[in-house]
Amino acid sequence: MKQEINLKEIEQKAYRDSNQDGLMEIMIGILLTGLGATFGSGLYVFAILLPIFLFPYFMGAVRKRYTYPRIGYAKLPTDGPKKTAKGMFGYTAVVLALMVICFLLLGKVKDAAAYKKWSPALMGVLLVGGFLYAHGKSGSVRYIVFSLLSVGFGLLFSIMSFESYNGLIINFFVMGGIFIVTGFTLFIFFLHKNPKLAE
Repeated sequence: MKQEINLKEIEQKAYRDSNQDGLMEIMIGILLTGLGATFGSGLYVFAILLPIFLFPYFMGAVRKRYTYPRIGYAKLPTDGPKKTAKGMFGYTAVVLALMVICFLLLGKVKDAAAYKKWSPALMGVLLVGGFLYAHGKSGSVRYIVFSLLSVGFGLLFSIMSFESYNGLIINFFVMGGIFIVTGFTLFIFFLHKNPKLAE
């Protein structure tokens, strides 16, 4: 049992080290900001799909230039795409089902305004799934902080009175801004902490 716990700690440390450059946070921030900027337009689908295909190549290029020369490169074991997709869809289905049940109990299941009003809270809870997954992989406290911020801002913008989906759009921009600022802060700190190694 002790050996298994140590192995888990080693895996978490490796994951933390591989993501200490802040690039993942920058990518999430750009994605959320893009979703906020294109929400309600025909470009919204592209704002969801394009990052899935472009971000891995972009991150690979940036890390090859700035990250790997400083801390080296290691390929970590990852969950298979089927397992990841199954977990994402399963979590999303549970959250949506709980929301519908709540609206049923409140007698607002057919009230479109209720879905618009509480869409920021729904977004916040959905994001928590990814943050908890990242926390489990890394053990990093910052993903717990992201979870609290996500739920907190989601509830705040749901309670406040907004027309249509404006609360959701503002939430996209706020959370996106938090991730972009955090990511660039981590990236600058990473460059300062890890000077480039000599060839």
